[in-house]
Amino acid sequence: TYLGRANYLSVLNLSNVIYQSSLIAIMAVAMTVVLISGNFDLSVASVAAFAAVLLIGNADAIGFWPAAALALAGAMGIGLINGVIVQYVGINAFIVTLGTMTAVRGLVLIYTDGRSLSASDPAVVATMKAVEGGSHDVFWLLLVAGILLLVLGASGLFKAYSAGGALRPVSIGTAAGGAAFLLVAWACGGELVLRNPVIYMGLFSGAVWFTLGYTMVGRRIYASGGNPEAARLSGINVTRYKLLAFVFC
Repeated sequence: TYLGRANYLSVLNLSNVIYQSSLIAIMAVAMTVVLISGNFDLSVASVAAFAAVLLIGNADAIGFWPAAALALAGAMGIGLINGVIVQYVGINAFIVTLGTMTAVRGLVLIYTDGRSLSASDPAVVATMKAVEGGSHDVFWLLLVAGILLLVLGASGLFKAYSAGGALRPVSIGTAAGGAAFLLVAWACGGELVLRNPVIYMGLFSGAVWFTLGYTMVGRRIYASGGNPEAARLSGINVTRYKLLAFVFC
């Protein structure tokens, strides 16, 4: 793609590519948690569409933030339904989420009557523009984050190497992420302006990474997905953590 297109790696184009990918990346990060727990979810895109129509369809009537809370609750409710059927009824996640995907698509079609939805209240539109449309220069933040991640990852790798143990994938990923941040900071030449959704993606991804790598909840999700029987024998409520992953996604 780069060959013959001198502007492909420009800061502006990179910012646009990241912006266009940010919402999909948020869904992908959430789905990663389900995969780590030993399941998968085919209904992610349909649930995202359902949450969107709940938000847009109710924002004029009840306000943006109550509608956003309603959309979040609706999406989590569908995740809970998926988790309950998979964990308590015992149906394979492929079958359950395939059915949920189709059913939720039908709900979206019924709710919208096949039409596009839009908000018309000026206050709601202004709030949406503020939430989605802002931009920030994150060069220095990216530089500092890259240094911190690289140091943290390298420290973990050095400790594992000194102790003669296996290198932890978390430390390798942390160091690689820090190096990638520094590479992007170097490539952008001192200025990198990103839109709000990209900031949300970074914060969300960082929170999920920290939770999975450095908290008890994350370790138990890994254990529940890696070897459910061993996790159950060690006292972990496997059903609870698998259900939590579906609700989160």
